[in-house]
Amino acid sequence: MNLREERIMHINIRRISVGNPVSARSVLLFATAVISAAMLPGCAPVQQIDLLERRVNTLALEQATLRQEILGKKTEEGAVQSNMASIGNRIDVLQAEILRINGQLEQLAYAKEQDRARIDALEQKIYGGQAPPQTGEVGQVIGTVPGTPAPAAAAPPAEPNYYEQGIALFKQGQYKDSIKSFQTYLEKNPKGDLADNAYFWMGENEFKLERYEEAILDYQKLLDGFPNSNKAPDAMYKQGLAFMKLGDNVGARIVFQNLVKKYPSSSQAALAKEQLAKLK
Repeated sequence: MNLREERIMHINIRRISVGNPVSARSVLLFATAVISAAMLPGCAPVQQIDLLERRVNTLALEQATLRQEILGKKTEEGAVQSNMASIGNRIDVLQAEILRINGQLEQLAYAKEQDRARIDALEQKIYGGQAPPQTGEVGQVIGTVPGTPAPAAAAPPAEPNYYEQGIALFKQGQYKDSIKSFQTYLEKNPKGDLADNAYFWMGENEFKLERYEEAILDYQKLLDGFPNSNKAPDAMYKQGLAFMKLGDNVGARIVFQNLVKKYPSSSQAALAKEQLAKLK
């Protein structure tokens, strides 16, 4: 075997072992055939055969190394996907925890307001709306004659109806003031008979002010806290329109589809179907 034939054989062995996904056994079988041919009379000497054997072993090792690298990359891809899934689950857990903590904060704030209201009412009842009187050394009220009845307590001014006030302000186009009135109503009546309506009208005010993200959140408070409210279909429909105003047609489509599914007999469901036809 001359030098040119040896080089051609080397190239063929490398193509088989690296370029094609064949096993090391196939490479060795091919090399064995070549070596056997080389041992025929008139062919290469023993040193040349040893050189070929070493080359075959080297190619087999390179093939094994490449296979390990490929398997390693597949393992890395699987680990990345697993980590992404784990991170997504963790985010969901954190969001749920944030919602729970926000709910607790709202409850604490409401309890604090209730305590403050009870204290104020008690002071009104005891002192008639005036500051607590000073006492002398023996506990007698200064400036009063013993045995004299305390002056009658002045009637506290009537508290305004914040819900009706909010409706009136909305009709007058005073949307920001209307929001404040509904917020005050909800602070004093978080579970009142008109609490669901108050959230709806807050969303309507935000919608009029073109603050569509805030409107979506107010509508969602109604849907989360009062799913059986008669305002729920209206809130979902307006939520879908707010998504459209934001240019989020995908979000709008999802909301309208949920509205049709959850309240199929409502008039808002018919309107939602019309919007879905436009979004196609």
